[in-house]
Amino acid sequence: PTSAESMAASSFPVWIGSLPEQVTESDLQELFEPFGTISSVSVMRDERGNSKHFGYVNYVKKSSAELAARNMKGRTVKSSRIKVKGPRELESNYGKSRQAAKNAPDYRPFTDCDFYISGKECNPKTGRKIRT
Repeated sequence: PTSAESMAASSFPVWIGSLPEQVTESDLQELFEPFGTISSVSVMRDERGNSKHFGYVNYVKKSSAELAARNMKGRTVKSSRIKVKGPRELESNYGKSRQAAKNAPDYRPFTDCDFYISGKECNPKTGRKIRT
């Protein structure tokens, strides 16, 4: 693996939400570095460069990431109360949507609909959709 791949494989993310617009990667680095060695920091931005109000701090050790998540949860950063999820919470949430999709009923054999959209009606295998 490349060094980037091995770093990603050995990183333990902390998700930070409800970030104020003006928070930068440097701000997050400064806030989260007391808990351990950080491999990377990012504030997610749209195509115009505006903050999406969440970001990630990736730690070298899982214990550091969990410590940071516990200690930073609910803290106020630049007058905004942040939300934080550590690796354990992120791992437990990962795959829930996949599992829900696996358990969802498959109506495709009975209707013309390729997938379910709330409020959309489909005819039983006639080849025409009902217009509303």
